[in-house]
Amino acid sequence: MSHILISYSHEDSDFAEILNTRLTAAGFEVWADTDIRASQDWREEIDHAIQRAAALIVIISPQSRASEYVTYEWAFAWGAGMTIVPILLEKTEIHPRLESLQYLDFTNRNARPWDKLIEQLRKKIEMTAEGIPPVGRIHGYSGEWKIRTEFEKWQDRPVNKDDGDRVELDGSMFLLLSADGQRGSGTQTGKLHATIGHWSATYQVANQVTNAYLGQDGTLHIFLQVLSRTRIKGDAPPPPYRDELFGGGSFEVTLSPAHDRPGTLTGGHTYPSGYRQEAIETYEYEGLFGAAAH
Repeated sequence: MSHILISYSHEDSDFAEILNTRLTAAGFEVWADTDIRASQDWREEIDHAIQRAAALIVIISPQSRASEYVTYEWAFAWGAGMTIVPILLEKTEIHPRLESLQYLDFTNRNARPWDKLIEQLRKKIEMTAEGIPPVGRIHGYSGEWKIRTEFEKWQDRPVNKDDGDRVELDGSMFLLLSADGQRGSGTQTGKLHATIGHWSATYQVANQVTNAYLGQDGTLHIFLQVLSRTRIKGDAPPPPYRDELFGGGSFEVTLSPAHDRPGTLTGGHTYPSGYRQEAIETYEYEGLFGAAAH
């Protein structure tokens, strides 16, 4: 049976343990990041656990709302098309992308809807057991990609590399395509390093792949929605740069095979609204579950 994954801030670990116990007693297999051994790579193990899960429960609290790790987990699951069940543990502002989901209110300790949660999860497991197909996969495109993005223009300003400026993103994408290659979903995450003049900062980035399709010549078209841009290092940027971005932005990336580098796609994107950005993209395929395919 596919497992249920619990995403939570470690400040909420007491409730996560109660949830784990309740689900296990109800017959579910449960996975939480306490299952990661110290020697294992955190992101890799989380990615694999999400890919194998039937559903992800995200515990919402002020602490998890501020956690880049929790955001990464549910954003990855969302992009992979997984069922997400939000549990509101403490009253807090809910991320804009999660507001569209019906959450279960667990704020009242004396009236927590455990039965409703168990019922929802059983239905999901039954659907999986009956063989309702997941998103299909196209060999050589669906799976994990290493991303390198070099910006030539960022937030309306040229990036003058000759003056020492740089704006670069290092990250990864997990993509699933339908059997005909005409529909896709996924998620992108990474770190954006920006240095403009005397200012420097690092951002945690999360994007949702809202759709993707393959052209007959092997060109991959990816449509992306901004989930979050959170500054994790450095100072707030000077005008006219915007500090934090949550939702609302969307853009398209068009990538063509690099014939001299098997398993590599190159191309670019232009952010079309709000502020202008132009970038050169390089995507290297790492396999369906991270194993090198080439």
